[in-house]
Amino acid sequence: MKHLSPETVSQFIQQGEIELSLANEVVVLNKDDLILERQEKAGLAVVTDNDITVALDTTITPELRREGLVRDFIRHVQTLRKEADFRVEDRIRITYTAPDDLREAVTTHLEYFKNETLAVAVEPEYAAGEYSGEVSIDGNKIRVSLSRNK
Repeated sequence: MKHLSPETVSQFIQQGEIELSLANEVVVLNKDDLILERQEKAGLAVVTDNDITVALDTTITPELRREGLVRDFIRHVQTLRKEADFRVEDRIRITYTAPDDLREAVTTHLEYFKNETLAVAVEPEYAAGEYSGEVSIDGNKIRVSLSRNK
């Protein structure tokens, strides 16, 4: 028998033996008769501690990737705001140049991006402003310009 149900495995761990029906006969197996192996599926991170096992799906979907790009861009904009010595409450305008995947990510999460950066306008075409900088996101150089909204 290659695979046991989770219930059967749990019973074996708790009681130290299991009963299996094989070829019209009941066979009792104990820890000396059975080897338990866990085979993980691709994209899962599995950790076991005592009798508790937790599995997390680590697959990066396109949506998760876009969200990650936006969060990274927000972090860089916050750093540029600080370098520019803008006040925390300053509303700003952002212009930038970026590859298609980052532009798509910002467009998809535009309201979130604007709320987190206190932006009143976000334009995917770079134009010089009060403060400019270059950041690296996912190996791509992104030109960013910030201006206070007046």
